[in-house]
Amino acid sequence: MGSLAGLAMPKPSKGIVAVDEGSNPVLSNHNNIPWSLMLDSDSTTVARIFLDKLNTELAAIWTAMSQFCTLLNGAAENQEAKVIEETFLHSMGSIMYPLLHQSFQKGSLDETVRLDLLAFSSPTFLH
Repeated sequence: MGSLAGLAMPKPSKGIVAVDEGSNPVLSNHNNIPWSLMLDSDSTTVARIFLDKLNTELAAIWTAMSQFCTLLNGAAENQEAKVIEETFLHSMGSIMYPLLHQSFQKGSLDETVRLDLLAFSSPTFLH
């Protein structure tokens, strides 16, 4: 077997270190999400009604995931477009960490949506 000496190992992000150490990741706080999560003006009334029923932070995460999926779909349609690593990592941290650290009453709409978002976002970010 070859030696690993001399290989540059990437520095872990603060989020990874926080998980390893058992502390809260930097992006686990709703206020630390690094971009605006407001609905676009062309959003449908049905979407607004749905999001208004959710916990504010959960609605922001839903919106962030929706915007990220729109970005991915745009990149998939245009072969010259790429999602840069920084955008991908910020999106993943802003969506996954808060979902992992939130909890709502069992059987509530908020808890159902939180679990659905985890189920949907996990393969999107981790596959």
